[in-house]
Amino acid sequence: MNVLLENEPGDTGERKGEAMKAVIGISANHNAAESLYCLKEAYVVSVREGGGVPLILPALDDVALVDEYLDICDAFIFSGGGDIDPFYWGEVPETGLGEINPLRDSFELKLARRLLLQNIPVLGICRGCQLLSVASGGKLVQDLATGMSHEQNAPRYYPFHDILVYKETLLARIMDNHEARVNSFHHQAVREAGVEMRVTFPLHI
Repeated sequence: MNVLLENEPGDTGERKGEAMKAVIGISANHNAAESLYCLKEAYVVSVREGGGVPLILPALDDVALVDEYLDICDAFIFSGGGDIDPFYWGEVPETGLGEINPLRDSFELKLARRLLLQNIPVLGICRGCQLLSVASGGKLVQDLATGMSHEQNAPRYYPFHDILVYKETLLARIMDNHEARVNSFHHQAVREAGVEMRVTFPLHI
């Protein structure tokens, strides 16, 4: 993946006419108990190896920060983390719901809705994928463990189950074939995809 941007003729600055590296904003996890923001280094390393400039984005109770992130970043990644509050798709908490982070949920959903509205490139990983679906009106399974076994009994790096990717999707164009073997550690999952969301592959366990 090459994440370089070409300056428009009207752009100003010392790098005018040069290829500019895309700034990729990555949402940070938030530990309220320890007043800590954190992010696994694999996110940062992957963006850098792809030619981008990674920028870690903390969630704050500050709506204006959404606009500032949009001004700075060319594309976004919503990272993994804890569960999302079922309040956001009109349900009450069920048995098995994990720890939620009200600040992170509120801020990231505001940011996600802006990205979808403005058609800004965004990738959701794990919780991030679920967040994007909720932001567009989707619903989640609150606790996969109550309905199916989805916590693999193998090392995290080990591909544990198969997927079949639908043809004529972005992921299918990226992959060399339509079949892959992946690992999974999800606690929640998309039950109903959001408006204008397209399912790339279903998972039957």
